[in-house]
Amino acid sequence: MTVGAPVSGVTMSLYANITTLGTYDITAGPTNGVTFTGSGTFAALGCQLITLTATGTPSAVGTNSFATNTTPVATVSGTAAAVVAPTNPIGTGGFSGKTCFDVALGNDNTNSCGSLSSRIGLQADFTLAATHTQAYTFTPRGTVSNVRFTYVNTNGAPIIALSGGNTGNNISTAVIATVNFSTSLSGLATGLTSTNSLTADIYVTYNDGATNNGTDVQLKITPKIKDCGCCVVKVSPTQYKEFMCHNLGADESLDPHVAVQAIEGDLYQWGKADPLADAYTDPGPLWAPTSIPVSQSLDSAWTDFEKAVNDPCPAGYRVPTSDDWLRVRAFNARSVTGSTVHFGPDVNTKSLSLPNAGFRSANDGSLIKLSSSFYWSSTFEPTISTDPINAHQGATSFYHGPTNSAPTFDHPRTQGMSVRCISE
Repeated sequence: MTVGAPVSGVTMSLYANITTLGTYDITAGPTNGVTFTGSGTFAALGCQLITLTATGTPSAVGTNSFATNTTPVATVSGTAAAVVAPTNPIGTGGFSGKTCFDVALGNDNTNSCGSLSSRIGLQADFTLAATHTQAYTFTPRGTVSNVRFTYVNTNGAPIIALSGGNTGNNISTAVIATVNFSTSLSGLATGLTSTNSLTADIYVTYNDGATNNGTDVQLKITPKIKDCGCCVVKVSPTQYKEFMCHNLGADESLDPHVAVQAIEGDLYQWGKADPLADAYTDPGPLWAPTSIPVSQSLDSAWTDFEKAVNDPCPAGYRVPTSDDWLRVRAFNARSVTGSTVHFGPDVNTKSLSLPNAGFRSANDGSLIKLSSSFYWSSTFEPTISTDPINAHQGATSFYHGPTNSAPTFDHPRTQGMSVRCISE
């Protein structure tokens, strides 16, 4: 048994010497949050096998004794262990699946969660199989081996079971984990917000060698169950995609839809994993326009449709492509509050908000504050130039201004812009 996880498939086997035929109803516990129960009919005399099935959630690590309510008493020991998160180096490739679930039962226009009327269309109802059973997909980059999945419930017990993996060699195609969430989560998550969501970490661990001859590495994805809006927008007439609710580097404890300085976040040069400045302070000597060498190897530092090696987004997210941004603009209603652009199902609903953070000049790193913002895409479109700075052109960003949102091409990759991550 696992601390914090509802027991599943745990049984107790007993033998009883039956002297009288008839029905029975036997329990053992509750102990450490777990109770074993079994009922049935004794149709024969003599030694009979009885199986009791456990329910409940262990609350503490250790071995406990479970005593039956029979005469005489039978006592069986059971052990609850802690799940320890794997601590391997971070791997490459993609690890994707749904990470945000809004049960949409409360928080109507409170706690920065949005209105129920705008959220109900994406309600996560955990009594439905389509919600409580989810697939999470690991897509290797190259050929790997020995792919395993595990999970750790980090706040509450949202996950009750996980299956899947491929312990073989020469794996170059997707491997899927099937995750079963508790069917009680809709009730348990009622009233929860982004700051106290029910959460779990799902890990994929694999060997980066083709025949288990390399190093074990891992990726992590974190589903969150809450009664609060997810930053989900349409990417087609029938499909939705989740974005992170804040810019990279922003204060994520603040309402993402209300423009204050602390949610502007950091500014990144294209292809860099780390920011060189935030959106509102002097970057000092850190900003060097020539710090990105004129090298074709940089062209794949961020790549379309999969998480690249220098991608700054956390596990489960990547830098959006130019096509991602185009789809956001095409299939959602656009509205503006001050200098912040919003997208949602209608002009009154803020599903995705993009604050104006200005940008940093590619020439000297100076902060250029306009009534608009620029967000990087991972799309690289090379141009030809002999200028040592403009030779870095070729990346596409997305402009969000007072009257329009549109792609902008051939930006110097040494220019500093905002990054808003999209789910893989």
